[in-house]
Amino acid sequence: MASAPSQLDLFAAPPQAEAPYRVTEADRAPVRRDLYALLEKAQKAERLPWDYTQAALAEMRVDSMSKWLPDDEAANLRQRFAEELDRLYALEPQPEG
Repeated sequence: MASAPSQLDLFAAPPQAEAPYRVTEADRAPVRRDLYALLEKAQKAERLPWDYTQAALAEMRVDSMSKWLPDDEAANLRQRFAEELDRLYALEPQPEG
């Protein structure tokens, strides 16, 4: 007769959590490179350089990836990117009607 698969005890103490990961400057380097490249692309653009879906994804990427940066730098980068998107959206043709 085969034995039943083992199950975790629902009332047992939770396993010890691992030490939290500490973000290093080496971790932040590729994040900075990617985020500042997006910001530079937006700053240099005379028109929205992405379609609306890609622009929304770029904004989500900046919001998400900037969490790897120090708080002040992240907030500044998000603000600058949002200002550039506002500028670019304002330049987009408005539908008639």
